[in-house]
Amino acid sequence: MRFSNVDAWGDTLLVGLFTGQIMRSSNNGASWDTVMKEYGTPGAAFIDGVRFITKDTAVAYGDLVDSTMHVVQSVDGGITWNRITTGLPQTAAFKTYIFATAEGSGMAVSGSTIWLNLHYGTGGATGILKSTDRGTTWQLIIPAAINAESNYRMGSIAFKNDSIGYAIAYGVNPRRLYKTTDGGATWSSALNL
Repeated sequence: MRFSNVDAWGDTLLVGLFTGQIMRSSNNGASWDTVMKEYGTPGAAFIDGVRFITKDTAVAYGDLVDSTMHVVQSVDGGITWNRITTGLPQTAAFKTYIFATAEGSGMAVSGSTIWLNLHYGTGGATGILKSTDRGTTWQLIIPAAINAESNYRMGSIAFKNDSIGYAIAYGVNPRRLYKTTDGGATWSSALNL
């Protein structure tokens, strides 16, 4: 098995797989159940990240498959998962978005707010999906400062609270650390790496 990401809340663990599945253990890993089957075209999908938001709520995201973005939510501690589409880009221009990073580093959480980074392939736009209701609905943010750089996309993203966050952007120029103070609506370069 190829694991992409793990998260825990108490004795419960969730593991995302590069096969597009999610596995769950409720006893610190002594036994496991597959709680979400592979999505999309067999062999083409994988889970980029999975994260508990609360004891009961968890969100997982995966790369675009079959022209559809993949975000799922559990409200029962990871036992069952439902696909979320509200607020996700569905126009032709955004149907080719793929998530930028695996191993969960493309997701940040603060309270009930979740941010996911994504990009539109080589030379395309960088975007951020933001949810303020634990993943039930989403809005797309296109950060102008990062997109002003040629071929830049976001790597990891982190937020210290609902307003202040940081993201590493990389491309053909040096890596840069960007900062937001308004929850991701606008970004400015904080450091060239």
